[in-house]
Amino acid sequence: MPVHDLSNVDFPSMHKLKVVTKAEVTIYDAIPDGARLVDALRHAQVGPPLLAWRCGQGTCGACVVRVQFPNGIEPPPLTRMERNVLARHGLGETEESDGVADPDRLRLACHVRVSCDLVVYIKND
Repeated sequence: MPVHDLSNVDFPSMHKLKVVTKAEVTIYDAIPDGARLVDALRHAQVGPPLLAWRCGQGTCGACVVRVQFPNGIEPPPLTRMERNVLARHGLGETEESDGVADPDRLRLACHVRVSCDLVVYIKND
């Protein structure tokens, strides 16, 4: 059996998601660095879908979640499309806003890349 030297392979960092819904709190680990939050939630789930989503591209607004970043971690700024979709649904600023992301605010899961451990609040009725 061949032995492969993996010492020079750059594996992605792995992160944890703490997902809070009305019914339960679940921790998912081994989420690869850079994964879209919507994909991580879709692939990590067991049972019924945790999150409603349709387009996966940030235009429908179905994947709205509240994301809490750890203290000291600067959340990525909202994209123009994300700001506009949230504003259209009455959930965020207008296009004229500066795009500064609050560390505990509504985001579109299809626009958030997992780059650290996150707490994600999902309102699933």
